[in-house]
Amino acid sequence: MAIDWSVHRCVLCSDQQPPWSLLQLHKLAEADAGWINVVETVINVIPADDPLGPSVVTLLLDECPLPTKVIIILVYHVDMYNFLTAISRL
Repeated sequence: MAIDWSVHRCVLCSDQQPPWSLLQLHKLAEADAGWINVVETVINVIPADDPLGPSVVTLLLDECPLPTKVIIILVYHVDMYNFLTAISRL
């Protein structure tokens, strides 16, 4: 999947309304399950070794509403479970 860097540059360089795609992302992330899906997709799709990768992740997550306390606890427990499962296989 190709990343549209022009959207990133457009948002950073102007005070205009965010592009339609970022508005849709915000709308998706308003629900708890949507926020988790957005975060998982960002982690899986955006290459961390790309020079603009970290700033794109920051931009996308900045456009999302903050997660609820319940979602933060859920993500923590899922990550801890995955971590402990990985260690047990060593």
